[in-house]
Amino acid sequence: VNTLAAEKLYSLAGDWARLGPDTLLFDICCGTGTIGLTLAHRVGM
Repeated sequence: VNTLAAEKLYSLAGDWARLGPDTLLFDICCGTGTIGLTLAHRVGM
């Protein structure tokens, strides 16, 4: 597992998605939920 690369990838995905305090993030059928957990602090709900 390349943790540093995964963190960078998820951060870029969050930047691309323009997440913010008024964003509602759904993590449905996404395996273990690592992307949602990693980006949760960037969204309102």
